[in-house]
Amino acid sequence: VNLSKKAGEPLGFDFEKTDKGLKLKLPSSLDKSSAAGRWNEKHSGRIDELKEEEVVVAFKKASVQEKDGDKLLEEVQRLKEDSAEGDVVLMLDREPYTTD
Repeated sequence: VNLSKKAGEPLGFDFEKTDKGLKLKLPSSLDKSSAAGRWNEKHSGRIDELKEEEVVVAFKKASVQEKDGDKLLEEVQRLKEDSAEGDVVLMLDREPYTTD
């Protein structure tokens, strides 16, 4: 899932740490103007639609894959800032996204 966030736009999600990875926390009513809301609007009903409690096992930033959950949390906190911009690719813990 490749999310692109623009300055002034909400990210639209948060995470909860678990032993399996980071669990995606989506609001019950996803803001369609957020990065996650725009993604889900375009991918509704598809395998890559973001869902509540989805587990994220890795992410990519600037072509580097990272499995450290703390680093992902740092990047999410950065992107949550109103003035922040950037792209983040989330690898979900389900087929066809896992490398297992």
